[in-house]
Amino acid sequence: MKTTRAYLGRRGVTIFAKSVLAASIIFSGSAYLAAPASYAAEDVTKLKAVKLANEGDALERAKQYGLIPKDAKIVSNAPDPNKASWSIHYLYSNGSGNVQEGTIKLRSSDGELIALSERLNYSSVGGDPMAPPYDPSSEKFSYAQAIDIAIKYAKEQSWPFDHEQWMDNVIEESDYSLRWVDKALHTIPLQRAYQNGRTPDKLYVWINRATGEVAGHDLSWTKTNYIIPQNLESIQKAQTRLYKSFKPILSWTEDNNKRLVYAFGGMSEGEENTTGTASPTYSVELAKKRLLSLYDVELVFRPDGKGSATAEYSFVPKQGIPVFYTGAGPFIDAKTGEWVDYLGSLETRPMPLASEWLIDIAVPAGQTGYKAAVVWNNELLDLKNQPIVENGHTLVPFRELLTKLGAKIGWDPVKRVVTASKDGKQIKLTIDSSTALVNGKEQPLGTPAVIRKGFTYIPARIVLETFGAKVGWNSDSRLVLVQTEASLPALSALEIKQLRFQAYLKWAEKQSKTLQKSGFNWSDADDYVTVGKLVSDGNGRIISGSIQIHRDLTGKQIIIAPMEHDINKSIFVYIDHQNNVKPATGGTYHFKTDLAESVKGAYRVFIKDNPQLLQSLEINERDMEYSAMFAPVNYKEIYPLNSIIAFDFTVYNSDPKPYTFKNHKIFYTVSKVDTNGKLKQIYKGDLPSLNGTLNQNEGFSMPVLWDQKNQSGKYVSAGTYELKIIYPFGQRYGDKFMLEIK
Repeated sequence: MKTTRAYLGRRGVTIFAKSVLAASIIFSGSAYLAAPASYAAEDVTKLKAVKLANEGDALERAKQYGLIPKDAKIVSNAPDPNKASWSIHYLYSNGSGNVQEGTIKLRSSDGELIALSERLNYSSVGGDPMAPPYDPSSEKFSYAQAIDIAIKYAKEQSWPFDHEQWMDNVIEESDYSLRWVDKALHTIPLQRAYQNGRTPDKLYVWINRATGEVAGHDLSWTKTNYIIPQNLESIQKAQTRLYKSFKPILSWTEDNNKRLVYAFGGMSEGEENTTGTASPTYSVELAKKRLLSLYDVELVFRPDGKGSATAEYSFVPKQGIPVFYTGAGPFIDAKTGEWVDYLGSLETRPMPLASEWLIDIAVPAGQTGYKAAVVWNNELLDLKNQPIVENGHTLVPFRELLTKLGAKIGWDPVKRVVTASKDGKQIKLTIDSSTALVNGKEQPLGTPAVIRKGFTYIPARIVLETFGAKVGWNSDSRLVLVQTEASLPALSALEIKQLRFQAYLKWAEKQSKTLQKSGFNWSDADDYVTVGKLVSDGNGRIISGSIQIHRDLTGKQIIIAPMEHDINKSIFVYIDHQNNVKPATGGTYHFKTDLAESVKGAYRVFIKDNPQLLQSLEINERDMEYSAMFAPVNYKEIYPLNSIIAFDFTVYNSDPKPYTFKNHKIFYTVSKVDTNGKLKQIYKGDLPSLNGTLNQNEGFSMPVLWDQKNQSGKYVSAGTYELKIIYPFGQRYGDKFMLEIK
């Protein structure tokens, strides 16, 4: 099956041997193998260059480096075929089960050490691949503890090269590559570090899970000229570049449980994407963020095969990623968003938490998308109804929070009063009242309790603190921090950010599902506007939509942009009011986007402070031959009964090509909106047909008038109505206004 797979850079060690108990001693508080006595090493910095002319010269040079144990058997000692280097292979056994073997490679011209491989008890770490899994109850030393032991062990060796620095982010081996290793051992694959960068040099150390003893090691080192370019970008720039350039790929899991999935990485050589016309429904932007949470960005030295390695920043998999037996990393189901494995089965093992670099880029402080989230005893609370913001205050869902607290709750529909009681304490809140009764005494509220969409929302602090909870607020992450257990430690700055990342993912997933169902109804974080009626170009890019203004926008800009768009550099969406007239509170306006910058995926709504009034900017749509816009004339939030409601419908051509209208028909409809938001059409009116040709930058307008009469010619009653204009290009380009008539 030719599909793309996400492999995490595992390299296997294949061992064909039975397990033999390795002799060991206790050293410096950890268990280490006794190193065999070697010839005394000279100061390698003072070794003079010497030409290796024969076996004796090569052996003597190896002894000067202190690399050959005394009494070791020299298995081979000969120049390589090209005569440029000399290789010495030795074998040593102390008679107590410890076996060391190695190959020393010296440059013939000057005797310099250019490569070293060394194995200690390599055969003894082997095990039966058919043996049952290791009993976790027998494990006394975790994988993390084994890493510490392995690094300390590596530093204690006497190799004649810098071995003081090792990467502690260990890229774990797959079960497949370790199938011949004794299951009672941890395999720790260390990589040597140079200037905090990951080098190709590798040291495998095997640690007994029960005793913490080192059972053996396998070293592979090559002399390399490490190059750090003078123009090497900063890690922050590298993280941003890698994040922006990364795109999940679509692939399939195995045929027996075939799933369309998002995977990390590019196409493997000789493979091709076989997803055909399969369409994902889960957001690719969310999949991107979740897949990248499995990786860090590190400095890595890439060898050129000629003795040098150049530094560059690259993605490196984290420890603790739940991989499949073969080493394939987890995938994300492109339909459901579930984590799945190589076979398409649900992956229920925990994933690593997102790193700080990713959170700062993907969900920066103050740009969370969600209005607020609740952290309960250091864990994100998954609420059915999300917190809301009223007058700058955060309100939380009453029933969910008080039930979580274990309080008894009540509701008086006549007096519109909610009550909560627990452990002899009681609080009463009247909807829309600025005071609360706490144990019979009035206390002022920063903002009153409200009912929104049938649910009661309350100010969190005064209510929860009445019952002994501690309530805090993190403005950068918009988190309400509730603590009912005094013994819990304070959250670190990184933990706060990780909770922000989790809250964002939950919010964005719910938003994505809501958008698919309701036609994209978004609000900004402070409820200035609601965006709806989005129109796509058929490829997932937004062309246009409408926007309702809820609050005064004096000195502010409306920005609707992709999740990844830098709102500090340019405006992405343009509101179609004209002559620099600020959109009126309660108005509904049309907006269009510049397809040159439009992207597939999720979008955000921002309200940005700006000292200038909002301005209408011209748009050149790349794949359409017209640009249709309209704006309210003297639009007011409330209209008196029996008055005439007037709009202007404007057609404007921004494309260089002329556009010709031939009897293009326009009509509009009016629908009554009931208390449940359902529409009932009461009127349909025709507008003059469009005829003629518009050259670039030409346009014309026509009035849209409704006299508040239904189809039978009778005046309508007071209430909420939707007026929708159907463009001449099909209903897909219709837009609507919400009208309140009193």
